[in-house]
Amino acid sequence: MKKLITLTFALFLTASIAFAQTVNNEAEVNTNGNDNVANTDQTNTNMSKILINQTHNRNRANVTQSFGQYHEALIDQIGNDNRANLYQDNTNTKADLYQEGNRNIINANLQRNRLFVGLGNVATLLNVEQYGNDNRVVSSQEAESPSGQSETNLADLYQEGNRNLINLNQVRLNDAGPAASENKVDLSQIGNDNVTRADQSGRGQSMTTMAEGNSNRTVATQAGRFQYLNLDLNGNNNIFNSTQDGAGNRTFYDVLGNGNRTNLQQLGSNGHVGTDISGNLNIISITQGAGTTGNHVTQVGSGATAKDGLFIDGNSNHINISQMSDNNYVNPHVVGNGNTVNIDQ
Repeated sequence: MKKLITLTFALFLTASIAFAQTVNNEAEVNTNGNDNVANTDQTNTNMSKILINQTHNRNRANVTQSFGQYHEALIDQIGNDNRANLYQDNTNTKADLYQEGNRNIINANLQRNRLFVGLGNVATLLNVEQYGNDNRVVSSQEAESPSGQSETNLADLYQEGNRNLINLNQVRLNDAGPAASENKVDLSQIGNDNVTRADQSGRGQSMTTMAEGNSNRTVATQAGRFQYLNLDLNGNNNIFNSTQDGAGNRTFYDVLGNGNRTNLQQLGSNGHVGTDISGNLNIISITQGAGTTGNHVTQVGSGATAKDGLFIDGNSNHINISQMSDNNYVNPHVVGNGNTVNIDQ
């Protein structure tokens, strides 16, 4: 189903470019059921479009598209008691919202660009799919890309279970330079009771996360300029907390197991962390200190996309890595149960 919806969305965007050149202020609402409410407001808009489809009962859709140039919103709700609220400002803001189930809530309360970037470029784009019950997405995107630069603030959110929560904030604003083109995020949760919170700011961040299981928690904050985070959680009751600040930090994180806890802080510049964890109840703490540069939890000479670093195969291991000076490398391998490793550099 997700591939079908993604294809439909791609066709929608393809058509939207042609539409943006020809259509001014269009709205279409289709409702089948009882006690459904759809509110649309297009004020002082150029070439805006709203499509809302609601099926079954007590669904609410509120869309506000305000000051020009290009706005689009597509909201499709199937089920009961679904809520979708969207506010889009100017200039290039697009949205695709889809819910199937009961009591799904989406609140993309702000998508804003403020600066013209041209047709075909991306400045704030949101695509959300929810299939289960009681899923919730709260999102805020704010751009202001320099003219001619594409892919600023791009989000793809997908949840397929019950009571999943994603809270996303992307801010980029005006930060010129060759890597100033995007905040980009791809968040997927498959399972029940998973929580993801992501916060991105200034210039060139990219974040890809996947949690497949139940009761996983992911909190990731990126502030600085060229951060990248890749997270893959497979299992139940895993917790991952990450803070990236500074320039050029990268994280590749893989977990297969249950009850693992990770606290990661990359506060310096050009830090690199790669982990591969298989097992249960492992506790990991990695700190790359503020004001430091060139610290790696990888092999010496590993490339920018290397994932070899901390390797754990076992249960109830405690790993503490602290890199508080410059240009340190470490790649510990831990096999077994109940081991404790403390590394200070």
